[in-house]
Amino acid sequence: MRRDVFLKLGMTAVAMPWLVSCTSDAEKFASLSIGTFSRELAPEMEKSGYGHLELSVTEDLMPARSEEDFVKHLAVLKKLNIRCHQMNGFIHPDIKMVGPDVQMDKVLSWAQIAFARAERAGVNYITIGAGKPRKVPEGFEPAKARAQLSAIFTQLLPMANDHGVTLAMENLNSGETNLGNTLLECLEIVEVAGPKMKLTADIFHMLREAESPASMIKAAPRLAHCHVAEREKRTPPGTAGDDFRPYLHALRDIKYRGAFSFECGWGQGRASLAQSIAAFREQLRTC
Repeated sequence: MRRDVFLKLGMTAVAMPWLVSCTSDAEKFASLSIGTFSRELAPEMEKSGYGHLELSVTEDLMPARSEEDFVKHLAVLKKLNIRCHQMNGFIHPDIKMVGPDVQMDKVLSWAQIAFARAERAGVNYITIGAGKPRKVPEGFEPAKARAQLSAIFTQLLPMANDHGVTLAMENLNSGETNLGNTLLECLEIVEVAGPKMKLTADIFHMLREAESPASMIKAAPRLAHCHVAEREKRTPPGTAGDDFRPYLHALRDIKYRGAFSFECGWGQGRASLAQSIAAFREQLRTC
């Protein structure tokens, strides 16, 4: 390259650093890790470009089962050809986290086993969805239930921290529970719990509740992970053609650097692994 052209290009980069920065930020955002929930699909995931597998605390860390059972299952997990650092399905549906009959001893006992096993399995991020455990009983004050959940999270955080686990609350639509139906309501709960409590934004649930992408901007300091599925039948991206770009645009603007996990069903009549990730990557690039 001629020296005068080289100097001119260099001066342009200095004069317009935003140009280089914007390009870099866009590329980083479009290349964030994408995963899904099905262990059976793990052999195909890596070939299709998926970066991680998200599994279940209840099913894969097995807090309700013996150490012997867990050791056997852990050996299976360690043979998977794709990493699993994130988990969901935090607690058994029958363990109450809010209401007049909160089962605090059971919650803490379950959590202690789960966090210790998460560390052994190499899991460092756990999403707390727990629709049934956090459902507010009829006649019980919702504000009190929110306070109960915040208090539980406050107790769980140091336990999780001892095992290198980050905890996050997930928004769930009103068809699944009646507490934390929006990202903003979840934000209020985790802010009371403490500075280390994070949020998992589930775009499927946001679509079901018609929650604005602007909520992601307000929740930006806490937002660490995202779940994705199409609105109507919880199908993989690229099946019905849902446009996630308004939400992705908000995430790009806040310089989101977490991962995306497709929490959906797979099978006949739905996009394949390869089709789904290609469709979603295209939306990441063009949002």
